[in-house]
Amino acid sequence: MSAEESWKKEAEKEGATPEELKVYYEKFDPTMFIVKMQMAGDDAGQFSFTDQKQAILVGKAMAQAVKLCGSKSDPN
Repeated sequence: MSAEESWKKEAEKEGATPEELKVYYEKFDPTMFIVKMQMAGDDAGQFSFTDQKQAILVGKAMAQAVKLCGSKSDPN
C-alpha cells in the first residue's frame, strides 16, 4: 500500500475523525509504498519503496518466507 494509505489506516484504527484524517498524512513525491511486517508479540517492521512493483515483490517474498517457516501470513 502507499505510505498515505498506510498512515490513514493507522489513524483510523486510533479513532481519528474524518477532519483529522484530511491532515493526518502528507503527500509524498515520489509516492512511497510500504511493506509492513507484524512479528510475534508487538514487534513490527516496515520497508519503504518508491517502486510499487518492487514493494509487491518484497511483500510476496516475505509472505512466502513466513509460510515456509510454518507460520501464518496475512497480506493486508
